[in-house]
Amino acid sequence: VEQQQHQELCDLVGLLVATALIVAGYAALVSRRALIPRWLGAQKFAPPETPSSSSSTKMSDRLTTSQRKAKECATKAEDLCAVGDTDEATRLYERACKLDPDNARYKMGLDSMKHQKESMGYFMEQLAKHKANRKYEKASPDASQADVADAAEQLCRAAERGELPSIKGLIDSGQSVNTWNELRQGDSALHYAKDAKTALCLLDAGAHIEGGRYSWTPLMAAVRFGRRDVVRVLLDRGADACRTIPRKEPGAGRNVLFCATSGCHLSPSERAEIVSVLLKAGADPTACETETHWTPLHDACLSGDAEVARLLLDAGANVNAASTRSCAFPMSRGWATPWDVARGVGFEELVEELGVRGGTAFEHLHAYAGPQGRV
Repeated sequence: VEQQQHQELCDLVGLLVATALIVAGYAALVSRRALIPRWLGAQKFAPPETPSSSSSTKMSDRLTTSQRKAKECATKAEDLCAVGDTDEATRLYERACKLDPDNARYKMGLDSMKHQKESMGYFMEQLAKHKANRKYEKASPDASQADVADAAEQLCRAAERGELPSIKGLIDSGQSVNTWNELRQGDSALHYAKDAKTALCLLDAGAHIEGGRYSWTPLMAAVRFGRRDVVRVLLDRGADACRTIPRKEPGAGRNVLFCATSGCHLSPSERAEIVSVLLKAGADPTACETETHWTPLHDACLSGDAEVARLLLDAGANVNAASTRSCAFPMSRGWATPWDVARGVGFEELVEELGVRGGTAFEHLHAYAGPQGRV
């Protein structure tokens, strides 16, 4: 009897111990952090924080006006860096940082420009001294390809800085003004003429008005970088404003108007002025990209250039030309007219202007005759 009572007492104690362990384990599991060591990442199991009323507000996908202007300034600065104009690029980066101070990319670009100017200061000083005493020697007939490329690069750099004595010295030494610069994708020196005097100097020396390996002409380059005086010189000398990029090259179907409506380094009023000059010279307002059917009018609506849009429409641009280029806003069945673009970006005044001219959304069109035909 005593053994039986002892056995029952042991069973009861074991049951109580097991119950206590279960209760303790459950309590530790509820507290979470007490049971999970830090090196296993206990913070991952922390309960989610309740979002505040201010952070729960959904952010708009559309960029603000200042952010859009900052992006345009940064894009222009990157293009100017590519042609060596660090002073203007620094100024544009500073403006972009003021418009969008939270953008780390713009700050990094500005710091890069400042470091580059500091590191190049001594070099440019020595280079100026060298140029003052420089003697140009004619390249030998059996000059290597590297020597030819170096001479072409020297001429392009002198043209983009407007250094007429250096240009004349290279030309007098026998350097051809029509040599394709392999370091700059086959461009000629005329592509980089800084001003009208530089362009005239190169043209008088025999520079080809449409020079370059590909269909990127000096006129397109002058419009792209906002050199209005060079544009007028080239047009007066017979530059072809109707030329388009052929099918086998990037940007097929584009003409010089695209250079003015997309990323031109000019203010809206100056851009309208240069578009007017190009249209009078015979540039086709109905030109479009071969692949996407994007037109200069789409570009004008995307950037909100109402004056440029009016000039293009007055010259015969199709107000309902449709494009398949992917945009940051929903498109009807994958197509977008200039009206769709202006409405998607939020330029309501331009939407009204297009509506007065007969523009509408693509989904409202009963028949579509292509970018060069009217609906």
